[in-house]
Amino acid sequence: MYVVNRLMNFLGDVFFHRWSSASPWPALIAGSVVVAALLVALFHFSSNQFALRRSRNRFIARTLELLLFRHDARVSLSACWRIVVGNFAYLASFARPMVVALVPMIFIFSQFAAWFEYRPVRVAESVIVEVKLDKSYSILDTPVSLELSDSIEQEGIGVRIPETNEICWRIRAKKLGDTWIDVRSGDVTARKSLQIGGTFAKISPRRIKHNLWQELLYPVESPLPADSLIDRIDIRYPSQELLIGDSEVHWLVASLILMMGGGLAFGKLFGVNIA
Repeated sequence: MYVVNRLMNFLGDVFFHRWSSASPWPALIAGSVVVAALLVALFHFSSNQFALRRSRNRFIARTLELLLFRHDARVSLSACWRIVVGNFAYLASFARPMVVALVPMIFIFSQFAAWFEYRPVRVAESVIVEVKLDKSYSILDTPVSLELSDSIEQEGIGVRIPETNEICWRIRAKKLGDTWIDVRSGDVTARKSLQIGGTFAKISPRRIKHNLWQELLYPVESPLPADSLIDRIDIRYPSQELLIGDSEVHWLVASLILMMGGGLAFGKLFGVNIA
């Protein structure tokens, strides 16, 4: 997983870095169109186009049969059954290409989330840092402290929450520059990055202990050692705002719409049946 994440991070950086610090819309549109083209290519090579056309035509024929003989109850009932069977056969034609596309799409959406889910912290803005310890260590008995780069300052003391085995601090961004947070407990130190400045950049909201599923969801930073007393380090970044006029839209909704439109356009352009 580590190697795959490093590769996907590299590809994401190469593609999205040119839009860094700009509005997220150009990057989201370009990325969604490229992914749509990739999905059409995967669909073309993993699907049986002849079987797909045949299943679709049979489904349409059964539907027309129901319309033509709607006054004949016996024929209509048998036509309804054939429509159901035809519909399942048509949907089954999509099973293999959907499975083929599922794995790359998981990694792609993990990268999209890193770029579009959150925005960087602004200068003079405060955020919360949360450190959760492994369940075998008590947050009340384990010494935990922060060491901050010169671009960040701590506001107040840490608040320990025994119910969740966490400790939280409020920190404030003072200026642009090298930004990192070291979480120290005894001889153990874990570093967490913090992104300050700009409106569009790759964000790592969480650094986690080695775990396959968590590494898939949070691919930006390398995982903490499996035997670390720190389970995870979170930074509560502000959400990224994608506006259409005065209305806000979530990046995932916008991306899916763009991908569907791009997929239909590329499919028609290259003669690939995707519906």
